[in-house]
Amino acid sequence: MTRSVVPALIVMGLFAYPLVIYFAAGRVAPRILLAGALTLLALRVLFKTWREFRRPWGRLGLAAVLLVGAIAVWFSHGLSLQRVRLYPVAIDAVFFLVFFLSLFTRTPLVERIARVSDPELGPDAILYTRRVTRVWSGVLLANTLIALYTALHASMAAWALYNGLLSYLLIGTVFLAEYLIRRRSRRIRTHP
Repeated sequence: MTRSVVPALIVMGLFAYPLVIYFAAGRVAPRILLAGALTLLALRVLFKTWREFRRPWGRLGLAAVLLVGAIAVWFSHGLSLQRVRLYPVAIDAVFFLVFFLSLFTRTPLVERIARVSDPELGPDAILYTRRVTRVWSGVLLANTLIALYTALHASMAAWALYNGLLSYLLIGTVFLAEYLIRRRSRRIRTHP
């Protein structure tokens, strides 16, 4: 039970980070908030790669995450709350780069995901997955830019609202829309 509950709690903590920042502002030092976020990320890496952790490269990866986190916290003495608000920007930018850079490989990310359930994708499906990867790249870039704007120019309440709720609704809406489009196109192909 612990192996499934703890990772879920860690992910919920990472998603709730903007709301934690909002309610902790002025009460908790920014470096403590950063340390909390980095700890959650390190734990997420640990639980996600538990099997690999037994291998030398898995331990090396976790050590690298912990080292980067420790360095970030060590050098964060004068850290402002505004810089702590950049955390969602960094996460969104990483997701954007993963999707976008996969477009320059033979198999874009959405195609890799699709091949898990259907290894024999046809040419139309491969073209569709490339288009979906482009759409996700655009959505994630927009999300990154909005998160950056809210971190630098918006009030704490507006930042928390966007990064703690609206960005998740945006991602969920795009995911649902793509799922419904995919189901409809499959139905049309199977029932002409």
